[in-house]
Amino acid sequence: MTKTKLLIPSLLLGTAISGLANAQTIDYGMMESIFGEPVTASATGKPQRASEAPVSMEIIGSEEIRRSGAKDIPQLLMRVSGVQVQRPFIGRADVSIRGYNKPYANRLLVLINGRQVLSDAFGQVNWENLPISMNEVRQIEVVKGPNSSLFGFNAESGVINIITFSAMNDDIDSIQVKAGTQEHKQVDFIHTAQFDKQAVRVSMAEVESDGFDTGSLLNQDNENALANRRANVDYEWQVNDKSNLRVQGSYANTEAHSLIGYLSTFRPTNQDTSSIQANYSLASDMGLWGVNVYRIADNLTTSNIGYENDLTVAKVENLFKVNTDHSVRLAVEYRYNSLKRQIVGDADSKFDYDLYAPSAMWDWKVSDNLSWTNSARYDMVNFGRDSVPTFGPYTNLDLYDRTIEEFSFNSGLSYKLSNTDTLRASVSRGLHIPSLIELGSSQSLTGLGVTAGFHGNPGLETERIMSYELGWDKKLPQIDGNFRSAIFMQKAENVLGETINITGGPTTVSYTFDNKGDSSTWGIELGLDGEYDNWLRWGVNYTYLDTQDDTSSLYYEEAQAQHQLSLLGGFDYNQWEFDADLHYISDSTQQYTYLGGIPSPLTATEDIDGYFVLNARAGYKWNDKVDLAIEGYNLVDQHREWMHARSATGSDAGGNTLGRSVLATLTYKY
Repeated sequence: MTKTKLLIPSLLLGTAISGLANAQTIDYGMMESIFGEPVTASATGKPQRASEAPVSMEIIGSEEIRRSGAKDIPQLLMRVSGVQVQRPFIGRADVSIRGYNKPYANRLLVLINGRQVLSDAFGQVNWENLPISMNEVRQIEVVKGPNSSLFGFNAESGVINIITFSAMNDDIDSIQVKAGTQEHKQVDFIHTAQFDKQAVRVSMAEVESDGFDTGSLLNQDNENALANRRANVDYEWQVNDKSNLRVQGSYANTEAHSLIGYLSTFRPTNQDTSSIQANYSLASDMGLWGVNVYRIADNLTTSNIGYENDLTVAKVENLFKVNTDHSVRLAVEYRYNSLKRQIVGDADSKFDYDLYAPSAMWDWKVSDNLSWTNSARYDMVNFGRDSVPTFGPYTNLDLYDRTIEEFSFNSGLSYKLSNTDTLRASVSRGLHIPSLIELGSSQSLTGLGVTAGFHGNPGLETERIMSYELGWDKKLPQIDGNFRSAIFMQKAENVLGETINITGGPTTVSYTFDNKGDSSTWGIELGLDGEYDNWLRWGVNYTYLDTQDDTSSLYYEEAQAQHQLSLLGGFDYNQWEFDADLHYISDSTQQYTYLGGIPSPLTATEDIDGYFVLNARAGYKWNDKVDLAIEGYNLVDQHREWMHARSATGSDAGGNTLGRSVLATLTYKY
């Protein structure tokens, strides 16, 4: 027992010296084996038990990822309370935390090893275009509630922090082949090479699949609904005892059935995304320094819409201790983001911004049982465009030369009531600064039967959200499990939404964006899990959401499902593994806005019945190197999760009926 107590602080110190400021270099596997639970360093920069983090967080580990059989991250996220996942197509998914989900949801920050992977043109995440394999993910941290000041830009409703295996610490080598329904074919390859003080991991994958049967809902066939090719390189160098360099490069290309913007006309899209990232960490007498620099090039093309979105981010931070009880992190971030091509006018048009954001975090260990974490961030964004818009009423360039200044903060108390009970209380202010498309887009559209187009609104205000939360976590050694609970209330103001305007007579319509008003949500999250004798595992969680819109121009009050229940279970028998997760999502009423709706209604509503989603996996361990599995998605209930407005508008926009999917998987580890 004495050795264990001495080992833990030694590990913490060793982790700090090797680059604590860059949380991704931590040996998560070793830390988890010592603490007996998942470990995170993303909130404060120093390793903590997940149960002691100052934010509401749940962590999905690599073993749960493997056993789940999930074909993508959104399917995996359905297992977490407070997370809403809705699909319009076989590859496409929209994810939100604690409500306010919509097509191309853009209130969520998603990171891979400290690099954002949302498309910064609109702020949405194209999950089907992520450049990594599920098999190289070490853990996924789901951080609930506004966390702009702790995690950065666009973390209005929460954060999905994806951490891959470290090439230096984890030797991952595998080839995986999948085939099944919808003519699905997939190959994943991962190889790691480790040297004395350097290591590199390379992963590549290709996916091809038809879609679910479109039936009479969409005027499209279901062939070639998804094709994805991706590659990722992750290099680490332990420069010396006090510094570490990590360089990552990725490329992903996806051709898929998709929707552009809010429930607009269904069409195939082609998206190319490439990135390069460098992280450098240094332990010095002045604390732990971290530098994170990356560039993302994102190109998207459809039959009549296209854009080039280039993002450059540079961040420097310093984590230091004032004494044994106070940790401080100071940081400054710079972002340059540009949007080009037809979506902002013509092939030579550009709309861009520069962002400057200092931030600070103070973590105070008040006593052995009480800790208090505070953080603040100031964002200053300077927008501008270089040419007159080709569509829309805002033709004065001075309207686009504007500066937005905003402040966000988080404050959280964590009190360890006993060895098994932890209480949490927090208040936070998050931001959604309008995206480049919401502010500065300008494009006419053809093929809609009317003169139509969409344009940004340079006068938009920042969407802000205040959140208040109480939580209680309890370890239950009797069942080798945990109980988690949270009650929260959040108030959103200046909520952004779409607007249809009729100009120049009844045959010209424009699609734009406005601050619609305010909205509030209160909710409850409950979770219980356990394990019996190292072979039987189970879990159950429930989410309740009650949304109230202050104006009839908002539609979240009816569009948000109030109840969400998940049952998780699995067991082992000799070389066999069986796991399943069943989810129930209650009914909702969704609203649809149709750009080409003259003389049809501009808006329509549709009731979405409550539905079940059952996912399951049966795996067989052939030997130490070969695993076989059958994996199923949506096995019991064909349903739609997004509305389809064909009956009201005659359009082909909206969500497809989601069918059943079964895949056979062969994994070879070498």
